[in-house]
Amino acid sequence: MNFLNLFLCCSIANDEEDRHPEKRMKAAYKAFETENMNRIKLENPTLRLSQWKQLLHKEWVKSPDNPMNAAK
Repeated sequence: MNFLNLFLCCSIANDEEDRHPEKRMKAAYKAFETENMNRIKLENPTLRLSQWKQLLHKEWVKSPDNPMNAAK
């Protein structure tokens, strides 16, 4: 179970609409980063930290773990 699903099921009722997904973005991004940074480092060992973070951000924008994507 990913972090966002766990958080959403515990924080709001099922019939309520999530009105402020942007408030959970920082915590969700940190959880996404800890889950995926090692994989990105292994896939791209020659890149620098800033380049790893750029790749991570590109994945984050498309990820279902992103609260802004879940709100749509």
